[in-house]
Amino acid sequence: MPPTASFTIADFERISRERQIYDLGTFAERPLTPDNIIVLGLKFGFRVQWSRVDDVDGYRVAVLSNQNLESPDFIATVPGEQTLQWEYLAGDVAIAKYFAVQSYKGDLSSEFTALATATSKVDGGAADSAPAIPPDQAQTPETSEEPGWGRLFFGL
Repeated sequence: MPPTASFTIADFERISRERQIYDLGTFAERPLTPDNIIVLGLKFGFRVQWSRVDDVDGYRVAVLSNQNLESPDFIATVPGEQTLQWEYLAGDVAIAKYFAVQSYKGDLSSEFTALATATSKVDGGAADSAPAIPPDQAQTPETSEEPGWGRLFFGL
């Protein structure tokens, strides 16, 4: 006759806890969702910026004509952990678009960010040529000790 095993409920609970702890170690962790999404309307298109997420392979940017994230116009893949912005050219028209960003690592993806929107410009403007401040860097106001554009060009 084969040997028999006798288990109590406490034994089953202990085995179950040990297995859960073991199983948790085998799951890959989803990357974090990027923060601080900013969308700027430019002449001919848009600039989308977000905060860096550590230990990812890159980001995906969803472009939408409406607020339905289930049916984006398309999703662009932006490789690289250090890449914090992406530009989308739309032509010389004033259109409104919605954007959302997610990070990815291998086959795993984070949740998309909340939707951000902007309208592209027909006539351009100063924002097109001025460098954008990445969202994870603080802007510092100009002080009287620092030469500003007004003092350089107009002697103010």
